Amino acid sequence: MSTETELAWAAGFFDGEGYVGCSQRARDNCRSISCSITQSSYTDDVPTVLARFQRIVGIGNIYKKSTAEQYKPRYAWSVQTIHDVEVVYSLLSEYLDEVKEEQFMNAIKEYIQLGSYIELGLCKKRLHKRVEGDKQCKECTTSWQLEHNETRKLERKLAKALGI
Repeated sequence: MSTETELAWAAGFFDGEGYVGCSQRARDNCRSISCSITQSSYTDDVPTVLARFQRIVGIGNIYKKSTAEQYKPRYAWSVQTIHDVEVVYSLLSEYLDEVKEEQFMNAIKEYIQLGSYIELGLCKKRLHKRVEGDKQCKECTTSWQLEHNETRKLERKLAKALGI
């Protein structure tokens, strides 16, 4: 099979089964980008379509996802860096449907707009300016310490009430 045919197959597979997105964790505003494909398997083996996709794009990891015992095993292929997402996009873009192409563009654009908190000169939570070399500002560190202390107090009260 030609490389063009393989790439067209991979793009069609990703169009139907793939995910690409950017997110930002609420607790620390850390940004992430990824694309992935999840598939079930009738056996405990990696689905051949995932192995084929990985072989065609030449990057990414396949791993077994945790599943309740009554369900079929699930596996996922994924990449989780901006560089790898851009590589996958560049390989498949010629064959992608408009909707999936737009999802790639939106995820990459959002990731770039969020910027690294370090590049932006902000603390890890992106709430305050930080001192050069520090990951967290004084305000966030103090806030975290207060929350942590309150949580510990509550845990001790619960343990005492339960006789632990």
